[in-house]
Amino acid sequence: MPRYFIDTSNGFKAHDEQGLVLSGPEELAMVLRQSLATVMHDEGSHGSHDEFRAIAYDEEGRHVMIATMRLTTNAPN
Repeated sequence: MPRYFIDTSNGFKAHDEQGLVLSGPEELAMVLRQSLATVMHDEGSHGSHDEFRAIAYDEEGRHVMIATMRLTTNAPN
């Protein structure tokens, strides 16, 4: 099974050195969503950043998936 490394960003970047062995893209997508939820929870209502990212790389360092969430104060009509 492939190993993926997930970096997160919410104004500062956290780099994953160990990685996770996952079954494939479906499980990776679930982990990226969970990672974003954790970053946003940790940021709390006191945070000043409105964009959050979780980026996955394979063992060769190739970018394979990204999850991004942006918070806005005024939603477009």
